[in-house]
Amino acid sequence: MQLTSLLGLLATATLAVGQASNNTTGKLGDARPVRNNPVIGEVWVAKFDSPTVKGFVTAVANTVGVNYTIDVTGLPVDQGPFKYHVHVRAVPSDGNCADTAGHLDSYLRGDSPPCNSAAPQTCEVGDLSGKYGTVTGPSVLKR
Repeated sequence: MQLTSLLGLLATATLAVGQASNNTTGKLGDARPVRNNPVIGEVWVAKFDSPTVKGFVTAVANTVGVNYTIDVTGLPVDQGPFKYHVHVRAVPSDGNCADTAGHLDSYLRGDSPPCNSAAPQTCEVGDLSGKYGTVTGPSVLKR
């Protein structure tokens, strides 16, 4: 009888932990690292060239995942920290960011509750500031 009660308690605790973790991860589970990336070395660059903000974000496909470098100057100190994300669609040639759709979120996590950098696999795939920290002004270089 005590063993049955203990097993029931453990099953309930396991279920509760599983349900609690589902509140901070995607509906399709945690993000898995991309291994043996078929486009190793492919480079994507986002450029900033306004009168005040200049720089770039570079993404390079690696054997496991993608490596990012952020090099931006001219950010207004009084308006940060700034978040940055990968979106579903590229910025069109007219520069209208409204056409980029939502954040890249392959595992259907959403952005609430906020991402925990200590568990990046539970973040939206495209939530780079959640995984690596926000950007403050007036300049930043992150690798």
